[in-house]
Amino acid sequence: MTKIGLALFVLVILAAGYLYFQKISSPVPRYTRKISFAKMTRYQQEMDRILLSNFEPDQSYASLLIKNGNTFDYAKVYKREQLHPCDCQESTYQEFSDSLMQQPLSGKTHYVYNKEHLLIESRDMNGSHMTSKLNYIRDDYGLIQKLMINNENGKTLTWFVYESDRYYKVTLKDEVPVAYETFYLWDLRSSYDHLGRLIKESTHDSELIYQYLNDEEDVYTKFSYYSLSPKKLVSINEMAWDNNRQMITGKTADLVSTFKYIRHKEDNCKTCSYVYNENDQLMSTTLEACN
Repeated sequence: MTKIGLALFVLVILAAGYLYFQKISSPVPRYTRKISFAKMTRYQQEMDRILLSNFEPDQSYASLLIKNGNTFDYAKVYKREQLHPCDCQESTYQEFSDSLMQQPLSGKTHYVYNKEHLLIESRDMNGSHMTSKLNYIRDDYGLIQKLMINNENGKTLTWFVYESDRYYKVTLKDEVPVAYETFYLWDLRSSYDHLGRLIKESTHDSELIYQYLNDEEDVYTKFSYYSLSPKKLVSINEMAWDNNRQMITGKTADLVSTFKYIRHKEDNCKTCSYVYNENDQLMSTTLEACN
């Protein structure tokens, strides 16, 4: 290699390293202020501070959240769910008015997943008309960076902002923050057993107690909801499994049935769900299957 060639090679390596460092240390700004901080309301100022956070989640943070987050955005996957894994790239969620699934309702939802089977798109349909579309933009670790929503009310953008013990969802309309939600992770108000399973969640006025069938299960078989001051049992949910059939029964403190949910997952990635009211009357039937 000539001296000139060697010099060019070194410059290329240095440039690549610089660009990589810039990518890691200088993320793309989430938004640009439209009004001065002083003219914002306190609520807007709080969203402004959240959006300007410089916390950078790493691989271990992402893996723990995706596996154990147990939120709407990061639903926990239990061992029983992995007995019949489904790796299809697209699936459809369809509701029916009858238990035999012969009378489909007009609404359905299409889901699209990436290679890691993480959701990247969903489309709500009414017949052949699309009523809304959601696009999930994820980083290299699989964490959701932003959610783009396009529906009949227009377009909105929601940024996911991560901190060490929580994450935020900040919604922008016309590039201006309008609302946010907070999701606490690994909350100190939660208690876990020696196997790392959640056994209690507490707030200032309520408490949830989780129970498990045995040490092998990582999904609860019963949880009880209590109101506090004074402590009083309000409701009970019981979960039972029979191979790939799941049943959840809701009851009042007096053990009166309030609902029943039955979910059956077949080997061909087809999942059927049935919801019954307190009188054991069928309220809804749904089918989720690969496209």
